Amino acid sequence: MATRIIELTEGVGAEPRRRFSDDDKARIVSEAMLPGASVGEVGRRHRVCSSLIYRWRRKLLRDGLALEPAALPAPTFVPVEVAGA
Repeated sequence: MATRIIELTEGVGAEPRRRFSDDDKARIVSEAMLPGASVGEVGRRHRVCSSLIYRWRRKLLRDGLALEPAALPAPTFVPVEVAGA
């Protein structure tokens, strides 16, 4: 019978699985749902994959714990007068 030796070294490989509380998930999802927010940027800031944020968002919306963000109004032009120097 062959013997296999496995050497474990620290700092190599993936991080250990992290657990997020429901409050943490809701906070991260709501931050990603803000107008103008980037899910990728929010994910990088919290070290979470963007697909996980979308999964949490889907679950929160399905369970009625989150609401879709209101649509932003369409951009409009504002008249400007340039005064002489």
